[in-house]
Amino acid sequence: MLTLSPRWAEKIEEQEFRRQMHIVPHEELATSRLRLTRYAPLLLATYSVTMFVILVRIYLRPYQDATGTLAASGGIDWTTGEALLLLGGPMVVVPTAWIAWRMINKTHG
Repeated sequence: MLTLSPRWAEKIEEQEFRRQMHIVPHEELATSRLRLTRYAPLLLATYSVTMFVILVRIYLRPYQDATGTLAASGGIDWTTGEALLLLGGPMVVVPTAWIAWRMINKTHG
């Protein structure tokens, strides 16, 4: 490993190029485009939660009512596969959208 390492060592020009890749170009800092970019993760999270609510109302509750798997109190049984499948979308999309929103605000100021 020691004999191969100097051959593939990173040159100073490559280090500078890599540093420049992390700087946001001035053209991308336009306020109108930046506003749209900042709102995209929020819109995605809102869409995910809205679809979850709609699918619970028009799919999950009628399905569990038809199959007799509603909870004893008449509520949704959240331990069934279809309920967990519906929960999976917002559980993945909302944290991912939050992370994207934070990173966009961090890099674009």
